[in-house]
Amino acid sequence: MISIQTFKRSVGRVAGKFPLRTVLIVPFVVQIVGTVGVVGYLSYKSGQNAVEDLAHRLMAQVGERVSDRITTYLQAPQTAVAANDLAVKQGLLDINNFEQLQQQLWQQLTLNPLLEALYFANEPGEEIGYGHFQSEEIVKQVEKLTGEDVSISTPYFNILRSTDPGKRKYYLVDSKGNPRKLIYTFPIDNRTTTWYRTAKASKQQTWSPISVYKVVPSLGIFAVTPIYDEAEKWQGVFASSFTLSGISTFLDQLDFSPSGQVFIIEHSGNLVATSTQETLLVKPTKGEATQLLAVNSKDTRTRDIARQLINKFGNFHTVQTTQQLSLMSNHERQFVRVTPYRDNYGLDWLVVVVVPESDFTEQIHANTRLTFILCIGALGGSITVGILTARWITKPILRLNTAAKDIAKADWDKLVEINRADEVGELANSFNQMAVQLQQSFIELQSLNHRLAERESQLRQFLDAIPVGVSIHESTGKVVYFNQVALGLFGIESIPEAVTENLAEVYQIYRQNQLYPTEELPVIRALRGEAVFIDDLELHRDGLIIPLESRSTPIFDDQGNIIYCINTFADITQRKQTEQVLANYNHTLKIQVAERTAELNHANELLNLEIAERKHAEAKVLEAQKLAHLGNWEYDIGTKTTTWSEELYRIHGFEPNQKPIQPDESIQYIHPEDREYYLKLVHDKASTGQPFESDLRIIRNDGSIRYIETRGEPVFDEKGQLVRLFGTVLDITERKLTEQALQVSQARFAGILEIANDAIISIDSKQRITLFNQGAEKIFGYTANEILGQPIDLLLPTCMREIHRQHITNFAESVGKARSMGTRSEIFGRRKDGTEFPAEASISKLEIHGEKIFTAILRDISSRKRAEEELRLNKEQLQLALDGSGDGFWDWNIVTGEVYFSPRYLEMLGYDFDEFPQEFSTWERLIHPDDKPWVIDNLNAHLNDSSIPYKFDYRMLTKSGKYTWISNYGKVVTRDPKGNPLRMTGTHRDVSDRKRAEEALQQSQARLEKIMN
Repeated sequence: MISIQTFKRSVGRVAGKFPLRTVLIVPFVVQIVGTVGVVGYLSYKSGQNAVEDLAHRLMAQVGERVSDRITTYLQAPQTAVAANDLAVKQGLLDINNFEQLQQQLWQQLTLNPLLEALYFANEPGEEIGYGHFQSEEIVKQVEKLTGEDVSISTPYFNILRSTDPGKRKYYLVDSKGNPRKLIYTFPIDNRTTTWYRTAKASKQQTWSPISVYKVVPSLGIFAVTPIYDEAEKWQGVFASSFTLSGISTFLDQLDFSPSGQVFIIEHSGNLVATSTQETLLVKPTKGEATQLLAVNSKDTRTRDIARQLINKFGNFHTVQTTQQLSLMSNHERQFVRVTPYRDNYGLDWLVVVVVPESDFTEQIHANTRLTFILCIGALGGSITVGILTARWITKPILRLNTAAKDIAKADWDKLVEINRADEVGELANSFNQMAVQLQQSFIELQSLNHRLAERESQLRQFLDAIPVGVSIHESTGKVVYFNQVALGLFGIESIPEAVTENLAEVYQIYRQNQLYPTEELPVIRALRGEAVFIDDLELHRDGLIIPLESRSTPIFDDQGNIIYCINTFADITQRKQTEQVLANYNHTLKIQVAERTAELNHANELLNLEIAERKHAEAKVLEAQKLAHLGNWEYDIGTKTTTWSEELYRIHGFEPNQKPIQPDESIQYIHPEDREYYLKLVHDKASTGQPFESDLRIIRNDGSIRYIETRGEPVFDEKGQLVRLFGTVLDITERKLTEQALQVSQARFAGILEIANDAIISIDSKQRITLFNQGAEKIFGYTANEILGQPIDLLLPTCMREIHRQHITNFAESVGKARSMGTRSEIFGRRKDGTEFPAEASISKLEIHGEKIFTAILRDISSRKRAEEELRLNKEQLQLALDGSGDGFWDWNIVTGEVYFSPRYLEMLGYDFDEFPQEFSTWERLIHPDDKPWVIDNLNAHLNDSSIPYKFDYRMLTKSGKYTWISNYGKVVTRDPKGNPLRMTGTHRDVSDRKRAEEALQQSQARLEKIMN
């Protein structure tokens, strides 16, 4: 504070040496120049930092989008071959029955539009499969060969039989997948292909290496799963191909920056896909085409980035985690992000996102130039305006300055004439009026000063005649007057400078050899409105200690505000000496008595010593108790009296100076629910000589409830008789209320944890388990005591531990607070017995005292997976049964509104699959208008109560525009815990022939009745 004041005074002295015009103009110009410069620099630096941050966040988002899309593309082939493998293992699919294989593969291809092609090949060299045409080049060749119009995604059928070895035949198919026209025959032995050899060499589902298709040269990859019989003998392979050009097309369509690029490479350096759409095949003059290396790319930026990555990391195999780099290409800075992409089937690629810095900085540079030009213009204009304004302001002020100097010399006739209506003109008029009034006031002031001097002299003589010290203090505590007695007592000739905080130190006022507390000084208390008398002041002067007594009185103005106080004080040394003489006399008297009664005197001395020590201790204890809200009590058994400390009175809501509390009365203050327990506790513990303690509630005098912690001990005499009890009471109300709130919160949280069937697990930044609820114990088989403090790896399969650690690391560095796990691939857990199970989970993070805590909620979906598989099998069996019965099948997801209509269902109404939206509204729209009200009523009644049958005949509109009779049967198969319907299934049967027969029968009966009548 002192340095700031010194700085202000220095600036004031320097500025005061210059003319007002200079003082107004120079700081103004300096501020403008400084502000413009700083703003320009900070704007430039902020722009650079914002560009880099934006680029990295943009590339991270692009990388995630690319990874998600790759997962979507590649999941379909793997799911298809896995389903076929499972069907074979469960005995639902016979690989030697090519008709059944044909039906299975056709259903998979039509139900999953993401599949390009599906095959089955065996060791005898046979093959069967379906696929979609994927390129314009193939479509043109097929049209040329067949003479028919075909399009991309048109399905085809291919087969290679042992009866015609080495000849794969391709066919166009009808709507049911049956081959109808031969397209061409391709010579090939599948057993020599890369995908077949990969499947045969592998013992599990995997990906083949990237290879070049034989029919139309393009890069592709195959999802393969080997098939073995029960004796582990090789039988064949299910495969599903995927053309990598689809990924390149997606990368090319990404719009994230004007000239940004994305390419995907293998760890070998071969390009997998690129947004530049360049061909990824190297076609030599002789031999087969091969993959293009990224370092040999025709695209300059791709080639430069790939080479610099190799220079930095040695080779691409060392890149195992996400890397953010700043590289150069075409003499321009490039932001680069390299992200590994892996799946559960051995795929391991690198996704490289490249964004030139120039995509972001062009507009920033243009804004910077414009800002600079505007700042220069503003600077010039501001300086010009500042000079003119300063001149306009200072000119009349200088005239006022001259006139003020004349008035200061008592030249009252110097007036200022400024003809302006603004503030300066008003200032000139006010100055002239002030000059006139000042002259009048000066004359009146001289007269008043004379009379005041006479009265002040009389007052000083009166105060100096008073035989006690007198001081007058302003409302701030500053001393403005000492009479002669006061000056003599303090041994000073003038009033020293002192502020409120150091009054005791400046005037050496003590109490018991310690500086008197400022807040307790009589002057300070008087300035707070108290009339004070004290006699414990000590004045330390010239090695002497002078005892003083003091009276202080506040003085108020007419509005009741304290304007000052008067303090009187006197030397009470003589009185103190008299008291000391009296004390000495009493002491002598005690000695004389002690000589006659030596034993009594010895006891008295010990008692006096104990009392003195106790009083001193009590004084400190009382102060400590007041601060800590700690009181003490004592109960004398013989006299049946209770003694409370001052703080104990305050805890109970009483003033300490009230009459003592009786034992029966003190017990009544204990809460009725705690009273009997406490009295029994005291009786049991005291009777056995043990200390006791308890937390109780008391009811204060005002009816409020406080919580206390009471402790006590019994005291026995020489005969072992209980003579008294003593103890302490601590006010723990705030602690109890806090504990209760915490207990409620903990109970609520614990209740949620304990009733949750899902596993709730928390780990620290070192990935060690810190929370493991009962749901987790049931799922994993560990107890909380066994697992707490252990690494999370114990709960993960070995193959997923590194992936999980990387996932946690990436999530810790991400912006989001929570996310779902397993959205790109299934996750698995590992139980205590070593078994693995599928799961779904979500994870959140929380930072506490600088450490990140991760909490995951995990659900065992083994039952759901089994149910889904059983449902799929049931559907297949149901479909087979329905196909045999001629009935159609429907399955309605009531929550989403989606409905599955079987092919037979659609056939009844004359529709193809792509003509009939799989929605509830489609069915509702086709109901005959006359039937619709009661059909919907029946449906709602069954939805509310499953005991009400949903079975009736009604009419539906066919594609031909005619209505057909449908026999309907359905049932709600799934409800939530509240009884709300979730899923409903049923069958449809065309009963038009039956209805016509019934109608004919009714007509015949009518004619017969007519004849009989």
